[in-house]
Amino acid sequence: MIHIIFCISVVSFLLLHYLNQLISFDLQIWQSVIGLFILMYSLRMVKRKSIFPLFLLSFAFFILIFNNRVSWVDVLWYGPLEIANVIVLVLIIPMVGWVIKHEPYTDALFIKGKSFLTTGVRYFGGTLAFTQLLSHFLLVGCVPLMYYFANSNVKNDNETIHYLKNTSILRGFAIATLWVVTIPSFSYAVEVSGAPLVSVMIQGFIAASIAFGISLIFYRVKEKKLGREGLEAMTHDLLSENQVVPCNVNKLLLEFFLLFILFVGLSIGLHVYAALPLLTVVPLVTLVGVTVYFFLKKAFGELMQNTKQYFFHDVSKKTEELSIYFSVGIFIYVVKVSGLGVLLIEAINVISSLKFINVYMLFPFLMIILGFLGLGPLTSMILVGGLLQTVSIDFIPELFVLSITVGSAMSTMLSPVSVPVVMISSLSSRGKWELSVGNNWVYSFIIYMMAQMYILVWLL
Repeated sequence: MIHIIFCISVVSFLLLHYLNQLISFDLQIWQSVIGLFILMYSLRMVKRKSIFPLFLLSFAFFILIFNNRVSWVDVLWYGPLEIANVIVLVLIIPMVGWVIKHEPYTDALFIKGKSFLTTGVRYFGGTLAFTQLLSHFLLVGCVPLMYYFANSNVKNDNETIHYLKNTSILRGFAIATLWVVTIPSFSYAVEVSGAPLVSVMIQGFIAASIAFGISLIFYRVKEKKLGREGLEAMTHDLLSENQVVPCNVNKLLLEFFLLFILFVGLSIGLHVYAALPLLTVVPLVTLVGVTVYFFLKKAFGELMQNTKQYFFHDVSKKTEELSIYFSVGIFIYVVKVSGLGVLLIEAINVISSLKFINVYMLFPFLMIILGFLGLGPLTSMILVGGLLQTVSIDFIPELFVLSITVGSAMSTMLSPVSVPVVMISSLSSRGKWELSVGNNWVYSFIIYMMAQMYILVWLL
């Protein structure tokens, strides 16, 4: 029974969030009460995994005791709503995956791409590109899908093949966080910095393209070192009786790219021309776009089934995420109203005063440290970005976004406990340390140095 109440509470939190934005009635108190219930239920369910949110809540409680500028009532009413936009984004964005699963778009994409994937380097590059493309719709869910694709076509099982499959997928998703607007960590970085979306997307795409080229060079060197044995066993026949027939491939690809342009284009257009916050636009476009898609496909029953499955079954798997996000929101609110941001300013000023050091060098390391502590890119982004919002420090928005998203990409690749690394490790039976630090520390360092060179040229 309490599970049903939790699921209804999540739906109510979403509805109240949009009602607060659409009508003049003040429903925030009810939304706060529901948020507190979701937090308490999530902490109860995650048990041993609740160390980090409990640490943040304890820290906030400690500040409350010794700082009389903070009201307990305000913390209870406004703390759970501090990052409500992010929580809504995290809950809504997975719905865009329903579209990509309704038709065999991915099969069509893979079939069309097979004629190009004829060598190891091309296969590596194609997997990198496919992963970034699918991340727009499936987010981290593209990782197991791409692994299934690679595993079904690269039959041999040696070091070269393992490196090809595992590294291309992990790096593909990591560098997607530099520019993909539907990835929550990127959207949040743009929102908190106030950077122009189109400018930072172009900047991030160029950075991702450079990272793409460097990754191909790394693979070519690795291939020469490990040998090409087994690469000739890559099959080019994806078709089976359960997949799309060739005559439908072009139609499905056209639909897929139209959907891609509509989702991304509408998000950018509403943000730029309607001046709507990005964290509001992306989930709104997702909700409307998914609903319209299933109506046009005359699959309203499937939409209802997906909605029921997601909100009454799948959402219960997000208790760990929700416990972290609500506790981070309360912690950030307490820091903001307590005036402790002054200490943060002083610390940043001291470090920045050192010769050859600027704040943009520090953000990636903060993201990596938080990643090794078990925090995902979005959680790390919220914590760093949210705390920096509480202080008045001048940043160049574009450089802030580049610095912190490069840190997010590095954290994704280097942290043995990041979600993509854990996923690939479970699928490939390879060690998490090998998949993360072992395969990517030199690559990540080069990406970091190139980003810092760009930032230095901008500053000069």
